[in-house]
Amino acid sequence: MGARGARDATARIIAALLEKDLGQPINVVNRTAAAGVVGHQAISAAPPDGYTIGLITVEISMNAIGRG
Repeated sequence: MGARGARDATARIIAALLEKDLGQPINVVNRTAAAGVVGHQAISAAPPDGYTIGLITVEISMNAIGRG
């Protein structure tokens, strides 16, 4: 799902709450393609500096289970 989907809406709600609590802007970036693999790879490859938060969904887990 990309922008304007259910996951995007959820991410934007979380971002708005974090902005309020942290007093810092939060950007929501949708990385679509490959059934979520592109976005999940971006999350896992991000430096561990606390600046990347990922919204992980069940579909990627289901893909892995289905192949196993």
